[in-house]
Amino acid sequence: MIDTISLIISKHFLVFLWITTLSLLGGLVGYIRKLKEGRYERFSITELVGDLVISFFIGITTYFICKSAGFDDWLIAGLVGITSHMGTRGLVLIESMVEEYVKRIFKLDSKK
Repeated sequence: MIDTISLIISKHFLVFLWITTLSLLGGLVGYIRKLKEGRYERFSITELVGDLVISFFIGITTYFICKSAGFDDWLIAGLVGITSHMGTRGLVLIESMVEEYVKRIFKLDSKK
């Protein structure tokens, strides 16, 4: 019994670690891109931490949405990396997907 519980816990821990790593890498790459584009004048630890926190949140959110939709694990990995790299643009993308889903479920027409 304890072996089964530890296996389940370790599997979930590894998935969490994998999503966290992909999300943080996406955030780091996004930050470096912004730095090179000149959006930030110089390196700022507060901007970096902010980008990493946003990317982590988006990565976890993307994972749960994709998992509940039954997506393949490799597709989920790609989407987590892409949306976490997108930063706040990833939030806007997820928000529009949720909005469309709610409209479809409740048969709402946005033209009214």
